[in-house]
Order: sequence, then C-alpha cells, then structure tokens
Amino acid sequence: MVYERENALRRIRIRDRKSGAEHYVTFPEPVYTAFGGGNPEYDTDTLRYTYTSW
Repeated sequence: MVYERENALRRIRIRDRKSGAEHYVTFPEPVYTAFGGGNPEYDTDTLRYTYTSW
C-alpha cells in the first residue's frame, strides 16, 4: 500500500506482493480525504482506512 497525492487529493495504491499487479482504491466523490487506519492484526489481507467527504 502506498499513499500518493494527485491534484491535491490523497490516493491509495495497492500492490499485490506476489504478482506485482497494482490498482487504486476508487472513491465516488470528487473531493475527499482518505488515510490509513489501525489494524490490530499484523498478518492480514484486510486494509483498513478512513474516508470522509463533503
């Protein structure tokens, strides 16, 4: 997981460690903020994040 910015908006890029394939988490609103959340399990396939929009 990589956090990036494009046009002042944060994007979350996900990379599969086995295949190297990448995709972005998409959001429906044109203005938003998103950031990583806590995860109590270290070895997991679940990404937790917080998303808010106007």
